[in-house]
Amino acid sequence: MNQKPFQWKKIISVSLLPFFFFPSFFHASVKINKDNGFPSNFPGLSIEQNTILNPAPETGGHFGESIDSSGHLVIVGAPSNDTVDSGPIYDAGAAYIYRCEESGTYTCVKIASLQAPDPQVGDKFGMSVGISGGTAIVSAPENGAAGDQNSNVGAVYVFERNQGGLDAWGLVSILRSSDRAPKDSFGNSIGIDGDWIVASAPWEDGGLGDPLPDAGAVYVFHRNQGTVDPWSEVAILHASDADIYDYFGWSLAISGETLVVGAFLENGGAGDPFPEAGAAYVIKRTGAGIDEWSEVKNIHASDAQEDDCFGQYVDIEGDVIVVVSSFEDGGADNYPPESGAAYIFHRDEDGEDNWGETAILHAPDAQSYDCFGCAIDFKNNLILLGAPGKDEFNGVISSNSGAVYMYRFDFGGRREIELIQKITHDDEQTDDLLGTSITTSGNYLFAGAPGRGSDPQNTFPHAGAVMVFMNFPHTIYLPAIFNH
Repeated sequence: MNQKPFQWKKIISVSLLPFFFFPSFFHASVKINKDNGFPSNFPGLSIEQNTILNPAPETGGHFGESIDSSGHLVIVGAPSNDTVDSGPIYDAGAAYIYRCEESGTYTCVKIASLQAPDPQVGDKFGMSVGISGGTAIVSAPENGAAGDQNSNVGAVYVFERNQGGLDAWGLVSILRSSDRAPKDSFGNSIGIDGDWIVASAPWEDGGLGDPLPDAGAVYVFHRNQGTVDPWSEVAILHASDADIYDYFGWSLAISGETLVVGAFLENGGAGDPFPEAGAAYVIKRTGAGIDEWSEVKNIHASDAQEDDCFGQYVDIEGDVIVVVSSFEDGGADNYPPESGAAYIFHRDEDGEDNWGETAILHAPDAQSYDCFGCAIDFKNNLILLGAPGKDEFNGVISSNSGAVYMYRFDFGGRREIELIQKITHDDEQTDDLLGTSITTSGNYLFAGAPGRGSDPQNTFPHAGAVMVFMNFPHTIYLPAIFNH
């Protein structure tokens, strides 16, 4: 889901914080159970299956920094892998496509290795990835223009299946913004749904004439079937209240013809009462033309405070939006500091297209700098939130080993959200950063751990890996598993 890299240091503590309950005044009832409410002999909701290791392991390759899935296909980015075909090109980056299927056992087979045709040092190809059907996209936000490897203009590469042979993945387009400029970092966050691709440039300077340094922009592309270059830019989007250093587009997600865009350093809405509280913007196609996109809602956290960074991570699926404040201070009591929160919004809450807030989620064992929600995925009735900065203590502390929190939600009937499992790796290690990226495919969960070593001997530290977990089918499909 196109998550940004985990970049914050941790304060190490060997004590786990006590569990707490969320305030009861939210529209949705939020429930946390210490034992998940299942019998003691229940085998668990999610069981680790296997590990996908970096197929070209090297120290600091960060395989698993980004991930996405579509059906049986899973794409994984390794933005710090070096290109070695014609001599080392450091941090040029790579991405890999896997076909994951049941065949006696659940296996993932690599079917494509993707690289930019014009790799340069430090491009970070694979920083964000996306896949929809037979189309895959990979961003290189630090790619230069016209051979300038230091300009960070940015690019997005589009690959399609059956190009150059059956099941071969060939490059069909290289996308760049029409108003590109140095240091825009186009492709910092990307998304794809069917015939639409969206890509952000959070360091873009506010449009024509560049009046607003680092205000940010988002670009919409549409597929033109049967043409030589099948993708064309159709719209450039800016926030209705754009201001300097908002970083509009730091995060984004698309579902159908609706976008959610995060601006994590926006200053709190009308009158800007909370410096760097953050905001998210809902934008959708509002006319018959493919270029007719309009902002329909500017949303802020109901408990917004200075430096919360609301909008640093976002996701949308149908009528539900999740927005994360990675530095929110733990709820009403503001403890622990900067532990993070995830906010749930529903399209028609309190009015048509109103996108009203329905719940706020915190980790029950929250610690400072967990980066709770730094990866998001939800399909069917599961919300999965990564916490790559989570420390675990199983006899010895594993700092930044990471975790994934699984919530079951229901926006009809009882309107409840319940934490049903905290997922960790069986062999967790310091700096694994499990939960930096997340995607689900059928009954399987894929969680990136870009800090993981290449093998048990840790021959290549931080080569990166993806952990695969099986979710029990009833976790996803049964209509009710809540406890009362």
